[in-house]
Amino acid sequence: MTNPTITGRPGADAPETPDPLSPSRPADADRKPKWLDRRAQSKYLEDEHGLRVSPRRLTNLAWEGNGPEERFFGRTPLSAPQWLDAWVQSRIKAKSRRRISHQGHTSGDNDPDASTPESAADRRPRRC
Repeated sequence: MTNPTITGRPGADAPETPDPLSPSRPADADRKPKWLDRRAQSKYLEDEHGLRVSPRRLTNLAWEGNGPEERFFGRTPLSAPQWLDAWVQSRIKAKSRRRISHQGHTSGDNDPDASTPESAADRRPRRC
């Protein structure tokens, strides 16, 4: 018997390992990209959450301080998919925390012992 490594056929009996750079690897199919630029963020939000947010709107939100968390690679702003998911959840929760009824009272104000707010004149300090 001859050893396959000596005959010049290294790994002939070893199982074939997949190429780590091959795009058809099943492990890569489920992995999310690590960093997304604004165009990819917009596409990710539409594909994963069904939300249409343009790259320009994401820029405006970032400038206002209301956008998803981001880091910069040079001048390019990048966000991780987990940060986009957390941002979507925070925006959804922020809108559904309080509901205003048609009478102007919040749905969480059911305390009968709560006093009514004082007028502005009652809150001002009095001059002597």
